[in-house]
Amino acid sequence: MFARKLTLSAFTTLIVACSSLTLAADITVIEGREIRPHGASPVGEFGSIFKLEITPASEPSPAFKYRFSLPPHKTIAGNSITHYLRSLGENGLDYPWEVVEKETNHEVNQWYGLETKSSDIPIDKLKNASAAFDGYVNNHLRRASMCRDTDWGLAVEDLKGLETIAFLLPSVQQTRAMARALTLQFRLAIIEKRYDDAVELLRMTYKLGQDVNEMGFLVSGLVGIAEVGMANNGVLHLISSEDAPNMYWALAELPTPVIDQRRAMRLDSSMPIRLFPELMDIRNAKHSDDEWKRLLQKYTGDFTTISALVQRSPNDAAQAANSVSLAMGLAGYSPAKKRMIERGYGGKEVAKMSVSQVILTDAALDIESLSQELEKAIYLPYTDAQKVTSAWEEKVRRMSPTRFGAMITQMVSPAILTVRASGYKAQTMVNLLMAIESLRNHAAVHGKFPESLQELELPVRENPMTNKPFKYSLEDGNAVLLLEKGSRQIERYEISIKK
Repeated sequence: MFARKLTLSAFTTLIVACSSLTLAADITVIEGREIRPHGASPVGEFGSIFKLEITPASEPSPAFKYRFSLPPHKTIAGNSITHYLRSLGENGLDYPWEVVEKETNHEVNQWYGLETKSSDIPIDKLKNASAAFDGYVNNHLRRASMCRDTDWGLAVEDLKGLETIAFLLPSVQQTRAMARALTLQFRLAIIEKRYDDAVELLRMTYKLGQDVNEMGFLVSGLVGIAEVGMANNGVLHLISSEDAPNMYWALAELPTPVIDQRRAMRLDSSMPIRLFPELMDIRNAKHSDDEWKRLLQKYTGDFTTISALVQRSPNDAAQAANSVSLAMGLAGYSPAKKRMIERGYGGKEVAKMSVSQVILTDAALDIESLSQELEKAIYLPYTDAQKVTSAWEEKVRRMSPTRFGAMITQMVSPAILTVRASGYKAQTMVNLLMAIESLRNHAAVHGKFPESLQELELPVRENPMTNKPFKYSLEDGNAVLLLEKGSRQIERYEISIKK
């Protein structure tokens, strides 16, 4: 599980580079530039500018001619995970990717990304590379994406003790190769204007990301979010393609949120107490003095092991171990007795307890209280969750030097706000794409973009990162949308009508 916790940083590192690149023929992205639009004020100083030329397109008729999820009557019985895992046998995707990378001198790794212009891709090589995955996609991924059930069969809720942090997730990384294969085939479909095929490939990519999220861990959820992000980028690519159909209702039909992280966040918020299973029902625990002493020694050793894994340096781990000694010594014992009485334990009852029992009971009560305070952030809007998380971090920081339960909670509690931000950004992009499609519909009906979003016939959702409408302006006949992503980051979408 530490591997899962430690990899959070890989998903949250932001590198701003001052460069300009082109995404296909009709999307230009300028990154790392200062944004000072005259029509809509930014929330931060730096961000990205997206320039799109679109073809006006009315909402489809019938409304759900295109879908990014299957209606119930078109699903099939079975577990999607069975098909994903079966597809990994006998080298699975490793062999075709190895062959394709060798034949293209690894250039294929650039083709499935949106940052490469279509004119820069050798079409014959792209066709051959895409064809290498035809059997895999049709025989495994397509069928998996049609299944009604998604069950990884991991029983992650039953993990306790050190197994909670030692559980490995090798199949998660393999799903990245699946998403790359789908995106590669999508790229060819867009170039060849096979938009029906492109929509189907996007549907499978969305479903893959959602299924990976169902594994129940925060790290698998982050991988699922990344895969949904690939699908969102694909929709942006589709929108900018000439004469592309309107995807408003296909986007509206997606689950909201597009990735539901609550189960994984609830599970990981319980990790501090699951690491020490004998403390889970501390109010009813009955052990001899010798057993309490043994448990204290065991958990001290476990904490030291955990510290060595999560601390950045041996000095940090040593300092954490010293803090534990302080918290478990007489300096921590007397305050712990006082807190237990304040929590409702009788004075005579506490006086009969051994030092080990007092320290562990106090720690368990701290873990329970602090974990549930952090859990509040799961159920609040993002802006409110920021306040709860900041207050929690300050409280734990003050407590942790002398309280064993606070040390444990601080060390292994999930970065809930960071993880939530990733999920909210994925949903924010879905909502932004819907706004662009509503603008395309308006342009098809009226021949121009509106003065305000309130004029649109197809409703526009709010930005879930801010709980406010997207900032919009009409500048020289072009539509401009601002996407506020938090942490002083902003994206500006400048949309013009293809001449």
